[in-house]
Amino acid sequence: TVRLCTSSKGSVESADLAQTSAHARLDKATMEWAKELIFEPAEANGKAVAVCNHVISHTWRFGGRN
Repeated sequence: TVRLCTSSKGSVESADLAQTSAHARLDKATMEWAKELIFEPAEANGKAVAVCNHVISHTWRFGGRN
């Protein structure tokens, strides 16, 4: 689980681990993945705004179809 701050353009400005997977390599891969995400910008009063404390989860799957 990762906590993100996104810019008014939708790019990730910062990310931190909100909950560890208990595996350092998976945590590192999750952080690398999260920092590359692009979101549709949030809006307030019709204008794009930055957002912080957005929490997302990601599930890694191995050895089969994803």
